Amino acid sequence: VDVLHIDPPWLLQGDTLVCTYQWGEAFPDHKAMLQELEQLHFRLSLWISPYLPIGCAMYEEGIDKGYFVQDKQGSTIVNQGPMNWWSVPFVYIDFTNPATDRWYKEKIKRILQDGPIVLKTDLGELGTDEALYHNGMDGKEGHNFYTLEYQRIVFEATQEVYGEDALIWCRSGYIGSQKYPVHWAGDVKCDYANMAGQLRAMLG
Repeated sequence: VDVLHIDPPWLLQGDTLVCTYQWGEAFPDHKAMLQELEQLHFRLSLWISPYLPIGCAMYEEGIDKGYFVQDKQGSTIVNQGPMNWWSVPFVYIDFTNPATDRWYKEKIKRILQDGPIVLKTDLGELGTDEALYHNGMDGKEGHNFYTLEYQRIVFEATQEVYGEDALIWCRSGYIGSQKYPVHWAGDVKCDYANMAGQLRAMLG
C-alpha cells in the first residue's frame, strides 16, 4: 500500500459533505499519526469540498470579507442542505475573488504542511443559478468555471508545498481541467451500463 485516503470523517463535523478544513475529534493527535504513517511509508490523502458549513471557523473569518458566493442583491447565498442526506446549511467559497484565492490557498497549504501528500477535491458541481460571482459571471455562466477555479487554486497551493510532485484528485471537471491531475469520474455503479457511460464521458 502506498496511499491511505480518508474521506469526510477526518474533519470536524465530518459526518457531512461540507468541509470545515479542520481535523476532528476522531483524530485527537493527527500530527503524531501522520509521523507514524510516514515511518510506515504511507502517504496520506484527505477529502475536501468547496462548501463551508454555517458557523465553522472559516465561515466566521470569511463572511464579513465577502469571500462567499453572493446573489445579485449582494447577499451571501446559503444552501439549506438539500444536497443529500448528509448535508447541513452551507455557503459556497467564491474562487473568482482574488482575495479569496489568497486566503483559501493559505488554508490549503496549512493542511498540506502537516504531511498529507494529496487532497481529493470532491464536488464543486453544485453551483446555483442565483449566483453573481465576484468576476461578474452569473450562476449559469459561472457554473462550470467554478469547479475549474476550485481545482486550479488547490493545485497551485499544492505546487507551492510540493513543487513538481504536486497532485490533486478531482471529481468534477471542465475544459482545462487536464492541467490539474488527476481525475476520477464521480461515484458510479459497478455494472456494464455505467462502464459504457464512463467510456463515453472520458472519450468526450
